[in-house]
Amino acid sequence: MFTMKLKSLIVVTAVVVMSSCTTGSSESSMTNDNWKSFDETVVFEDEKVVQLPLDASTGFWHYSMSVDVIDGVDVLSFINPMNNAIYTYDLMNNSLMGKTLLDKQGPNAVGALNLATHKLVSLDSMFIFNLMHGVMYLSNAEGKLVKKSTLVNYKIDGVMGNPEPSLSSPMVLLGNKLYISCSIDQYEESYRERKAVMTYDFLTDETAYVIDYPETYSQAYWGPVFKYIPSLDLGLDGESLVANFSVEPKIQKTNDRGELLSTHYEMSSYIDKIEPLDSDIKTAVRINHNVVNPEKKEYGLTNSDFNKIISDPYRGYYYRVAYIRPTLEEFRSENTVIDFSISVLTEDFKKIGEKLFDGSIYRPSMIFSGKGGLYIGRTDLYSQNEDIMPFSLFKL
Repeated sequence: MFTMKLKSLIVVTAVVVMSSCTTGSSESSMTNDNWKSFDETVVFEDEKVVQLPLDASTGFWHYSMSVDVIDGVDVLSFINPMNNAIYTYDLMNNSLMGKTLLDKQGPNAVGALNLATHKLVSLDSMFIFNLMHGVMYLSNAEGKLVKKSTLVNYKIDGVMGNPEPSLSSPMVLLGNKLYISCSIDQYEESYRERKAVMTYDFLTDETAYVIDYPETYSQAYWGPVFKYIPSLDLGLDGESLVANFSVEPKIQKTNDRGELLSTHYEMSSYIDKIEPLDSDIKTAVRINHNVVNPEKKEYGLTNSDFNKIISDPYRGYYYRVAYIRPTLEEFRSENTVIDFSISVLTEDFKKIGEKLFDGSIYRPSMIFSGKGGLYIGRTDLYSQNEDIMPFSLFKL
């Protein structure tokens, strides 16, 4: 029920990297009536460029990137599918810490990691979830497998997928559980019984599904699958979860069992309204989704949405990233650049700042917080020097 067909995963992933819907009835739309006004007490300032060294086999953007605190140090890691390796960087001195080569075949095999996401518990404990296999692997720093657990049996269940770059929908570690955002396997007439997140208890090997879809999804048809995938992060208290849904202005806060604690409305100043592809949710069930649908694609990539939620425990902020997509006319003229805004929220979700970023300069799928500030990937600088992975670092 909570899975997605394997053949669809590759297609959805390709669309997601571009990323969203055509206009529908205003009955189901959500407008930004009085939410453009807020007391701005935080501004993005003191921008400086941080450069991480790259080797010849490593590019700028990676499907799986993770930022974890290891022994008090912010560690950026990513999977390089070119050599099936996990690279780790110390963000304190911007240097390469190590490289773990992972076997594709043999007793320590994790398979090809073109579609995989990962999480570091320590430098010697790396969880790797291979979406193509439905298997969670635990590897040490030498690439030796410590544990292997099948989370999804594709022959029975299809594919439980997370077809978003992992900085947008990262695996979240809370206690002895990993929380993994799910895609939908099929469109339904109601999502009231569907859960949006899979949990994996690595002590017991048990899986479960938690966190309800917002009622918004049961009221209309919202187009491409990526509009239905949540973004998660830890709550600032370290004991809860915060969930962002693409077409839902309200941010959810839940406990570790996925039970709703509260919701908090936050609308970007750069989004006037969020409209569905069709106000009749049954339209999604009637459509043959195995056939290319230009209207569905154009809707998805020209209607702005909320991409992710990021916790910043160092400053006590949440950041909500909204994709400000091109208009339909711009998209049809091949202007596909996605600008984006970042809203700054307090611990109680009061909005205190927002900034719009140029998508031709900054990479919206490479945003994370660290001790030094807020990091945003720089596409323009990488195009000038492919030996570095550049970020702008903002202090707030």
